[in-house]
Order: sequence, then structure tokens, then C-alpha cells
Amino acid sequence: MVFAALFASLLSLLIFFHHCLRYPQIFTATHKSFADVIHIVIFSSKIWY
Repeated sequence: MVFAALFASLLSLLIFFHHCLRYPQIFTATHKSFADVIHIVIFSSKIWY
């Protein structure tokens, strides 16, 4: 179950980066929000552990 969820998230990340490579204007727009999501994930993981 854990491996399936990990694989799905990895696959979605690969699709996301593939779209960013094809459409750079989308990448510049979503890069800031993507970094914000990473910061939120790191912050929440610090709270949990």
C-alpha cells in the first residue's frame, strides 16, 4: 500500500515536470506555489516528528 502511494506520487511528479518542460510559462507560474507546497510539507512533518 505504501509503495503504491509512493509510486503514484512519483508518477504525478514526473507528469508535472514533463508538462513544465513542454510549457515553460506554466512552470514559472507554478514554481512559486510548488515551492510553497514543499515548505508546507516540511513544516507539517516537523510538527509531526
